[in-house]
Amino acid sequence: MNQLQKSSEKLNFFDENGQQISDHFNIYFSKCLLSSRLLLILMLILVLNYVLNRLKRWYISKNKATNLYAKLIAKINMNLIFVLQNRTRYYFK
Repeated sequence: MNQLQKSSEKLNFFDENGQQISDHFNIYFSKCLLSSRLLLILMLILVLNYVLNRLKRWYISKNKATNLYAKLIAKINMNLIFVLQNRTRYYFK
């Protein structure tokens, strides 16, 4: 038990500011998790963007007289892109 405590004390490295090195690793990994969540959100929004564009094209080809659904889908798509831009600005401030 005493030998285990000594070995764990040897692993506590400090930088020039007095912070433990493990704190730097925790900050790095939390940033990696944040970027992976942001990447997942980006991928989901891009897939939704693709689906909405295909749906808009289908409505236009199906019924050329009323473009109300196509305009509504385009508006939803633009709002998604706007939300994505605001989220990326928030995360990368």
